[in-house]
Amino acid sequence: MWSRDLRWRCIVLHYVYSTSIENVSVLLGVGKTSIKRWIALFERTGNVVNDAVRQRSARWPTEVYDYVHTFIVNSPCFYIEELQEELALRFPELTNISSATICRALRHDLKVSRKVLEKRAR
Repeated sequence: MWSRDLRWRCIVLHYVYSTSIENVSVLLGVGKTSIKRWIALFERTGNVVNDAVRQRSARWPTEVYDYVHTFIVNSPCFYIEELQEELALRFPELTNISSATICRALRHDLKVSRKVLEKRAR
């Protein structure tokens, strides 16, 4: 990620000194696409850094994670499709319950791997 100072230098060179984007790119070693993006951001917001926090749409609310955790503890031998059906019934407003999302949530968010589930099932 480029620094805020470098982004402002690109804007100043382009607007104040009427330097072309190509020359700014060569002078500062920044890609033309990045400079164009910063100019568009500057024209839209008046700033060169987007301070808006992105909402992670792929993440579930905590009550969904709690439910999945209790589901795993109660029945360690399960199919992903079973969990998918349970989530669809229990949380109808939840839109991201694909198999890939469930696998990612199990592995990365809940730190549950296939080996952990096998040990629980024994």
